[in-house]
Amino acid sequence: EYMGEHVMSKVNIKAHLPKEMGFVTVSLENNVTILTVKLKVLETAAKKGLVLHDHDNYTLHSSSGIPFADDAQLLKDAVAVAGLSATQTFDLELRDIDPMTNIWKQKTVSQRSLAAEKSFALTVKVHFPGGAQTMATSSDDTLKELKSKLMEKITRKGADKTLGSIDQYSFKVMDSGLLLPNDSITLYDVIQLENHPPTKTLNMELAAKSTLKNDLASAADLTANYRTGMLNYQKGAKPQTKTKKMRWFVLEEFSLLYFESPDNPTPKKTFLIRVDTQVEPDDLYSTPKMFYIIIKIKGRDPLRLGCASNDERLQWLQCLKTARLCHFRSVLEQSITYLNETALNEPGLFRVSARDQDIVALQKEFDEVGRTDLAGKDAHVVAELLKRYFRALPEPLMTYELYQKFMQTQMIEDEDERAHAIVIVLSLLPPINKLLLQYLIAFLARICANSKVNEMTPANLSTVFAPNLLSKKDETPQDALSDTSQRLHLVKSLISDYEYFFLTSHEEEEGEEDGADEENNSSGDETRRRPPTHVQPQGPPSPTPQSQSVSAPAFANAFVTPRPQPVQSQSKP
Repeated sequence: EYMGEHVMSKVNIKAHLPKEMGFVTVSLENNVTILTVKLKVLETAAKKGLVLHDHDNYTLHSSSGIPFADDAQLLKDAVAVAGLSATQTFDLELRDIDPMTNIWKQKTVSQRSLAAEKSFALTVKVHFPGGAQTMATSSDDTLKELKSKLMEKITRKGADKTLGSIDQYSFKVMDSGLLLPNDSITLYDVIQLENHPPTKTLNMELAAKSTLKNDLASAADLTANYRTGMLNYQKGAKPQTKTKKMRWFVLEEFSLLYFESPDNPTPKKTFLIRVDTQVEPDDLYSTPKMFYIIIKIKGRDPLRLGCASNDERLQWLQCLKTARLCHFRSVLEQSITYLNETALNEPGLFRVSARDQDIVALQKEFDEVGRTDLAGKDAHVVAELLKRYFRALPEPLMTYELYQKFMQTQMIEDEDERAHAIVIVLSLLPPINKLLLQYLIAFLARICANSKVNEMTPANLSTVFAPNLLSKKDETPQDALSDTSQRLHLVKSLISDYEYFFLTSHEEEEGEEDGADEENNSSGDETRRRPPTHVQPQGPPSPTPQSQSVSAPAFANAFVTPRPQPVQSQSKP
């Protein structure tokens, strides 16, 4: 199972360190644990003057991106998982782990041994929106089981106390305000986490989940971007064929670092791959032995990277294009977080203009370092800058490829069928595009909830954002004008019925449609689930000519072809 006799007793490990520190090489027996590997790597790094934190702050990943989360796993198992032979050097990356997971892991692991008995009676007082409930329960219960018991109890007290789905809420301990990472944690773990004695009443709060925060965390996972490799480095209008500078490049999120060699831990130069950076294959100067990528960063000479094969070039292109979305996600996160905290009631947000020089100055800060302090900034300056970044995207979030399909949804006359068709097309978006779109629409829905104060209705916001979210490739002014009403109505629908399009599970709805013919034959009356309207749309939908109407089943059949999977990025040892 572990490649048996073919696995040698010694394994060579090349461990890449975080924070641009380079790498260290160690040699270990193959029957040691991942924890031993970590300690050896940290010890070797310390001898080189590269000081890192305690081993609990890090997790190991193989060169294929597989994380080894369990420190008790044997190194020979990790070698087998990565499919390496005994003669190869094992390429690993040492990465910072999620702070919340780290807190939970460190405290529970260090304190679990202090409790002799894991199962005991426990009193929990749960504070929820609109009241509180004390329950006698067991330390064996998980947070999910506790939620279910709580929902059952408060529902009995009257319809006005009903909270709806338990998935909309998360627990946090009131004494510390610590948000617990997942529903599978037992109350025993919560007690160990907070140092509560078993006899004490556990005070917890059931808080509505922050959709914005959760969506952004998912987006951050999808834009995790890391690649390394030895590439031919050229700069200028065209490559110098006589000089072949091979340099070690590291791409991390949207920072492209270049080193003289893999042994040099200090980067010689850093390039930021921004939203407006052009990344294209350069076939004009490519040869059978060198395949170039041209990178055009505003304010710099063109940069060319030469790859030894076309497959390697495709993988680097994929990562460099993802880097642009990493930079965009960083801007989107900071801007929306700031506006969400300070400007939800600001009249005319996204419509009131701001001074151009202030916008340019703020954009320069984002472009030079990727992050900036927005404290005290004018909300209208931040909002206008965000709109500029949307316009700077090389492709709209709703993509050129799906533009016509989105437009076809607006030809469906029946409101329920049209909504379901939109759900189908949204599911075809690349995962990162959909999450970033969801993050934006969630925020716009929050603005509309305060429209009596800020005067920004779904119709107003769709006028601002529809041109930036939906457009054709090589679009002419005539194209934009002819499709304006459909674009506005589509984006207004997304904002008005945000929960239906992004938070509602549509599996049951699809199941109902599978048996729709039988139900229609027996009853002659089809019952459909209508999208809940949480913000009333302003005005009726744009009229659609009868000759262009499309039925939902025929529309759905157009999208049965699965979306091609992106090229998987692999680090080159």
